Amino acid sequence: MEPTVASNYDPRIDQLRAFACCLVATVHVGVPGWTDKIIETGFYIDSVLLAVIHTGWIGVPLFLFVSGYSLSLNKIATNASLNIKQFAFNRILRLLPLWAICIVLIARFWNLDGTKVLNLILFQMQDLPSSTPFNIAWSLQLEMACYLLFPIFFFALCKKNINQILVFYLFFLVIRIYLHYHTSNTIWSLSYGTICGGATIFLTGMYATTLKPLKNGKLSYVCFYFGIFLFLMFCTIVHNSGGYQNPKGPLIHYIFLFMPEIVSCIMFLILRGFLTQKETRKPENLVTQGITFFGKISYSAYLFSLFTNDFISRYVSIVPSGWISFLQYLVIYYLFLTIISSLSFYAIEKPFLDLRKNYLKK
Repeated sequence: MEPTVASNYDPRIDQLRAFACCLVATVHVGVPGWTDKIIETGFYIDSVLLAVIHTGWIGVPLFLFVSGYSLSLNKIATNASLNIKQFAFNRILRLLPLWAICIVLIARFWNLDGTKVLNLILFQMQDLPSSTPFNIAWSLQLEMACYLLFPIFFFALCKKNINQILVFYLFFLVIRIYLHYHTSNTIWSLSYGTICGGATIFLTGMYATTLKPLKNGKLSYVCFYFGIFLFLMFCTIVHNSGGYQNPKGPLIHYIFLFMPEIVSCIMFLILRGFLTQKETRKPENLVTQGITFFGKISYSAYLFSLFTNDFISRYVSIVPSGWISFLQYLVIYYLFLTIISSLSFYAIEKPFLDLRKNYLKK
């Protein structure tokens, strides 16, 4: 059922992937080293930009939403069949090869023993130091968990039984509420809660493909811009409330408890306006072509984002002093990240993509 046929390719999906990757990469680069040196001038746009940077982890839920949407596109609405064996083969080839090679290439700099390398290949990072290029393993673990749930969601959505879908949402919510108020605060409880939250967002992305495209252009713009407004407001509230690092007051705890539902609604509005509107093919300019290309290599960019930051910070001597220095560093960082990710994509990812396509032909 994948990879996507060329005739069904929609560059807007890659553009959203690029945006999600930039959100996560920028929060890894900028917080706290660079943002702590930025003095807020009192302008609203100044505060909002800092809030978006600090809340860049929201790029991971956006990845999950887009993943659920792209995997289900043109399949659920047409009652296409699902070959579970083929799906599993495609997903393993999509995630594991590049991740394993990434570990082998970078592990020597952190002197990881065989057990930790094996755990990393299985997307486990519980016994790793708090600051390594492999700390993104938790999000890959979350993505893999959603892939395991995909066949169940797929068959439920094909039946178009809204009650079954609501049961999934309710089940994940009950589990998260139980873990939230449970006395134990172990990493395992956090992982289970995160998986339930990620599954909620992933399922919403899948559900969005069952809706007919918006034919009213004005309505699609309203959905899109209202979603952007809610996104900026969410980032601002979370940032002003201390975020994950230093939560202040009861409101932020309830926001985090119901964050999957809140984020799902925001993403649904944005994608409803941006993706599920009736598409009009327009020639891409140089900027949109660049964004689309970065979205195409976004998996490599995501895996090498922390490594690139560590590499650049060792050899580029820009002292954090405000917005200008931060923007200078970001330009250099994304230039190197694009080069590294392009090499990774064409040398590692693309051969496995071609292998998947050849497998489908057979």
